[in-house]
Amino acid sequence: MKTKMFLDFDGTLFDTNTLKKKLYNLCVGLGFSSDVITQSYRLECADGLFSPDGLVRRLAKIKKIDFQIAADGIKMLTSESAKYLFDDTIDFLTRLDRNKFEINLMTLGDLSFQRRKVENSGLSVYFDNIYYVGKNKWEIMDQYVEKDELFIFIDDREDTIYNVAQKYPSSVCLCIKRKDEDRDDPNHRKAGGNITKIKSLSEALAYIKN
Repeated sequence: MKTKMFLDFDGTLFDTNTLKKKLYNLCVGLGFSSDVITQSYRLECADGLFSPDGLVRRLAKIKKIDFQIAADGIKMLTSESAKYLFDDTIDFLTRLDRNKFEINLMTLGDLSFQRRKVENSGLSVYFDNIYYVGKNKWEIMDQYVEKDELFIFIDDREDTIYNVAQKYPSSVCLCIKRKDEDRDDPNHRKAGGNITKIKSLSEALAYIKN
């Protein structure tokens, strides 16, 4: 029986911070200051379901904008998702033993935005299943695993890693801490206790025992 592996997308496989910088530049081009964009960005991130379309709608409440320019810009950015993969992403995914692991992508966020990023990244072919979720992952993991099941879980959110590990003590939970994490996202909370941290996906192989 294969061991289930759950991989996060943003901040784990995909450099969300680079995409965020380009999105900021787009909003600056629409006539907004960095401070105003940051404030609206934080509000849009608050429910964990960030959407660039939602960010634009928030900015439009402040002053009139050209929605067509914004829509075209967002479409271009998401179409280039393959450019924002971390350098070790493809290497890690190709090194996993497909006979040993069931490889699942589990990504939290706005369904439309997440689907566009994943599909345009070219990563879909590496996964047995892709789960787009709208709730904290530790709250819905019982839909995918048994309580005492051994599974592997990799995410960049400390609170997610801590809560999954506490709820499923047989699991192997790894918190990947990339150098450029999104510090404007209020959902990136510190863990309430000890968690296992790694700096890259190559480090994960030692824990996975591929």
